[in-house]
Amino acid sequence: MRAFFARTPSNFPSNLAQLLDYRFYALNERAKSPRSQQWTVSLQYQLGKDYVVKAEYIGTKGSDLVREIETNYGFSAPLGNGARLDPTRGSIVVGQGLARSIYHSGQFTLEKRFGALNLFGINWGSSQFNANYTFSAFISESDDVLGGQTNRTIPSDPRNPHSDRARSGFDQPHRFVMSSVYNSPDVFRSHPILNRIFSGFEIGTITTIASGIPFTIYNANNAAGILSSQISTVFLSQHVGLNPNGAEGTFTTASAAGVPVDANARYIIYPANSGIFGTLGANTERSPYTSNTNVSVSKRIRTFGETQNLRIGMEVFNLFNRRNFTVIPTNTLSATTTPASFLNYGLVNTITGRTFTFGARYEW
Repeated sequence: MRAFFARTPSNFPSNLAQLLDYRFYALNERAKSPRSQQWTVSLQYQLGKDYVVKAEYIGTKGSDLVREIETNYGFSAPLGNGARLDPTRGSIVVGQGLARSIYHSGQFTLEKRFGALNLFGINWGSSQFNANYTFSAFISESDDVLGGQTNRTIPSDPRNPHSDRARSGFDQPHRFVMSSVYNSPDVFRSHPILNRIFSGFEIGTITTIASGIPFTIYNANNAAGILSSQISTVFLSQHVGLNPNGAEGTFTTASAAGVPVDANARYIIYPANSGIFGTLGANTERSPYTSNTNVSVSKRIRTFGETQNLRIGMEVFNLFNRRNFTVIPTNTLSATTTPASFLNYGLVNTITGRTFTFGARYEW
């Protein structure tokens, strides 16, 4: 009886524990520490007394960034025979400093230092102003070792971890930020009542306009036939095919030979185990740009002496009540995906609308 249950299939190792999945960090080699190299060229010029203009180039290169890959991979037919590189072992996921990134940016700033605001010989109070525009490109191979909406955690082709090099999920080619603070002049100092009524106002604003978030159109099918791994995104790392002449937002399935059912669709879903890698690159799509303005208004009322004040104020977030899309819509395609949900921003959560807050603070 004992001998009967001790038997194993001829193509299995006698020690079945060898088929268990493993997850290692820096297997059989020294761990690589992530490295960052940065270089900057900056030019500043002062205009008048309070204004400064800046033009900067900033570059950053990331090397040996941590990423996990399947090292004992295998493919089903037609790419493989259903066996891993080492058929006596199971999935072996290894984390190591394998990824790279590069960032280039031109940053332009107009700054007014805090000081008096004089127009036509009249003091209108004091103000501070800062406007910054950044034009940049951020390219990487992986954005998040743990996954997420900007992942590329696992390479789409385990044989070539660098094949997913593309715009980073954090790439924002255009970003403009403008902020200002205005303090009203101190008037009617000889009249305590009028001074308290017409002085002590402060207005602050900040406006941000930025490019949207890049994301990838994924194929939910295991089109390449990659053997199962411990990380589910080994399947969701595979891309769809691209028909550049297809209508925006349309998709279709394909036969095992890769022939699309609808020749006019833009995205092609290759079936499981077809051995076809999608031709669409990583992070080729981008959500709409975001625009947000916040405003704060406060009034300082002098109470007793020169050091005690009551400050009351109001803040308005998202002043223009704009709907900003900061969450990626449905971007994974399968035979069950409906056209109504695919890339439908109406089904995603967004930043809340216009919000008011009120507060009071006593200072002494």
